[in-house]
Amino acid sequence: MAELRYNPLLSDWTMVSADRQRRPQTKSGECPFCPGSGKVPQEYEVYAYDNDFPMLSGKPPRPDDVAFGPYRAEHAYGKCEVILYSSDHDTSLPSLPTSRIRMLVDLWVERFRTLSQDERHKYILIFENRGAEVGATISHPHGQIYAYPYIPLKLQQELHSCEHYYTANQRCLLCDMGEEERRFGKRMLVETEHFESYIPYFTDYPYGAFIT
Repeated sequence: MAELRYNPLLSDWTMVSADRQRRPQTKSGECPFCPGSGKVPQEYEVYAYDNDFPMLSGKPPRPDDVAFGPYRAEHAYGKCEVILYSSDHDTSLPSLPTSRIRMLVDLWVERFRTLSQDERHKYILIFENRGAEVGATISHPHGQIYAYPYIPLKLQQELHSCEHYYTANQRCLLCDMGEEERRFGKRMLVETEHFESYIPYFTDYPYGAFIT
């Protein structure tokens, strides 16, 4: 069972999947993302791999018939992909050479553009989970891409706030935030000619950096 359940208190959707708890735990020395597993090419540098246990899929199952009253359920339409950073099981993203990171970013862009062509994909998230505490069951260096059938509530609010700020001030909210952080200086992490990163004044959690 994989479905979207509506939260009437927040007017937002939650992904629910009972099947994901049955994902196999890999044994020591076994990894589906290493060459020789039969699941990936014998040689690769970066690689996009369809998730074997997707929360979102192009042919989602019918939701359970348990939504009554204020509750609603929808099909968990979308796409879940795994992005492999390297065939080397023991490396990590920060350890990759710049040329390999460029290949990885190019693959992110290619997959983002491809997934964006489906009009039912409303939001695309590129992310990485590290450690069993957040659900990562395989230590091989990899991240994921989820193509959502809806825009998460927090992002909807951020877009609305940016629009409201521009209407009221004729200025870009994110631009003004960056300008203020540069002026203050103490929360800036990195600043180059191409991008900047800082921990914003209102950060939701420790080390919650913005990159703009």
